[in-house]
Amino acid sequence: MASILKVNEIQHTGGTSALTVDSSGNIDIANFICQGFVLTSAAVGDQNPITGWGRYETTLSGDGAGHINNGGNITNTSSIFSYPMTGLYKIEFFATFAGGSTDSTVQYSIDTTTDNSSYSNLAQVKDHSYGSGYKGNITMTALQKVTNTSLDKFKFVQSSFGGHTTEASSTEALTYFFVTRLGNAS
Repeated sequence: MASILKVNEIQHTGGTSALTVDSSGNIDIANFICQGFVLTSAAVGDQNPITGWGRYETTLSGDGAGHINNGGNITNTSSIFSYPMTGLYKIEFFATFAGGSTDSTVQYSIDTTTDNSSYSNLAQVKDHSYGSGYKGNITMTALQKVTNTSLDKFKFVQSSFGGHTTEASSTEALTYFFVTRLGNAS
């Protein structure tokens, strides 16, 4: 026999809201974070970190880009990104690059720290550049377990870039990334 549970909100016994349901049946999950950033100025040559990020929903607001976020904001301080709460996060990075004339390889990485100081590669991707006038794109995805919001951070790095350029725009997403909180991390 089927049962129907009719509620507007589900809370912890301490009163903290975990989930709400509106009159149309739409669900709003507390502490859900999905936020994006778009590169607004081109990154030429090696960069550590890649700079020039704008908030996705602000930069592309005319195109219907939205900010989906209940649990806090990902903070950008000089292209070092911090988390608003602990948990397991997925970082999805997408880049468009234009080939230059020196290096035949382009390399991007997601570098992370757990001590707000020393960084290491969490994920790395390489592609071949055929030279001037050619374009390419790459994607990479990584998961980061965040246990301390003051110490756990990430940044993006491009290396082996010689005369290559990571493309940017303030009207469309050419190089961009999304960060999604998947839930608590044990």
